[in-house]
Amino acid sequence: MVTKPEEPSLPVRFISLLWGVIFAGSGLLKVVMLPEQEQMFRSFGLPEGLLPVVGVLELCFGALMLNTRWRPWGALFLALEMAGVAVLHIVTGAMVEMVLINAALFAGATYVLFKDRHALLHPPRKFAR
Repeated sequence: MVTKPEEPSLPVRFISLLWGVIFAGSGLLKVVMLPEQEQMFRSFGLPEGLLPVVGVLELCFGALMLNTRWRPWGALFLALEMAGVAVLHIVTGAMVEMVLINAALFAGATYVLFKDRHALLHPPRKFAR
């Protein structure tokens, strides 16, 4: 018998929608390589060729957050990215004020991951056996 997955709470749905849109938009800005994004990467000492790669990853992470089935994976990847970016801000000394925003994004992704953790290891099945 297949059990119907329970509906996620309102905060999980809200954060997932908001984070999905934020990261899809951020990824898109990196993919089109806006001068502001290139300058930000230079301030971190990162190669500009990495910019579109990060953009595609953020687009994918945002899309995962918008998909109920894959949301926990999107939350996991975004939490890891935000932790890494916060460390990058601190180590390079560039845009250190962004660490608080990274922390808020990390906290939201971690909350969604915690609430959807059962789906991370046991994704819903399509067919009963």
